[in-house]
Amino acid sequence: MSFDLFAQGFKDGEADDRPESRPIMLTVLQPFVVHEEGGEFWRTRIPDGGGADFYLGGPATGFMVNHFSGGQTLDLIVRAASSAGLAILGPGLPPAVTKRDPLGHLPEELLSDPAPVLIESGEELAGVIAGAADIIGRCRERLL
Repeated sequence: MSFDLFAQGFKDGEADDRPESRPIMLTVLQPFVVHEEGGEFWRTRIPDGGGADFYLGGPATGFMVNHFSGGQTLDLIVRAASSAGLAILGPGLPPAVTKRDPLGHLPEELLSDPAPVLIESGEELAGVIAGAADIIGRCRERLL
């Protein structure tokens, strides 16, 4: 895919940097890392042949991912975000949470237009990215 996704933690409507989450995310990514630079850039490869570039800036919580493929790579993105309780954000996409807890901490501007979704898999993330109304609707209903 040719755009960037961002995963960010929030607390009380503000970006929340929780350094303790970084080692948890790296534990999820580490089995798939094929190249690392400076502790901030991690290139991954997945058994299905896909991969992604993860950027974990400094010691803070969150990441940016680009040059990602579909399939198992999207599952890895979801697992990494979920491990740290992060919301997945992308241009024109509804904010995607993987647990209900982060929903109450999202900034007000992320709560509508488009409304958030609760995703459980990379397949659902793919549907959200593709704008699949049935998947977005199902994921949104989970939050009601």
